[in-house]
Amino acid sequence: MSRIILSRHSDGSEHVVVGWDHPARGAFWTEYASPVEVFNATHAMEKAEKTGIGPHSETVSIVETGCKREGGMWPGIPLDKLVDSMPSDLRPLMTDQVMTLLKQHSTDPDSGYVGSPNRGVTDLTVTVRQPTAEQDKAIGELNDMYGVANWEFKGDDAMLTVTLDDDTIAHVSPMGNWEFTK
Repeated sequence: MSRIILSRHSDGSEHVVVGWDHPARGAFWTEYASPVEVFNATHAMEKAEKTGIGPHSETVSIVETGCKREGGMWPGIPLDKLVDSMPSDLRPLMTDQVMTLLKQHSTDPDSGYVGSPNRGVTDLTVTVRQPTAEQDKAIGELNDMYGVANWEFKGDDAMLTVTLDDDTIAHVSPMGNWEFTK
């Protein structure tokens, strides 16, 4: 199984990972909870045990696996269906570079194993551009106010382009300020 780290939480722990699983014959994606989210979920589980009111299934999953969301763990997802299987907020991480690596991993039966050209974990967090914390907060606010927000960086510009579900476009500065252009 190959693993490609696409983003990390502010503490350095893995956030989004994709890869190729040979036994499952397909790709997978996983979004891991941050340590704070794991702590909060554990607290919610303890509270649920005391009150007798069952916790939300996502809370149980976070406590048991550390995963918030995932897809393709069995059976795997065909490469041409992978991006569409992911939540819209994670799709911008799936660059051409990531898809090329996944294709290479899918044809190398030893990918993910020591001795393979595609061995071990590939960490792309240095090359996959991520929003600043302020931009991330602004994306959440835009999503709450206007609907699903998909984001992408255009060229080398530090401005983030956000498209809302009604095709409205906003540009978000690294400091989290936004303005609508359409």
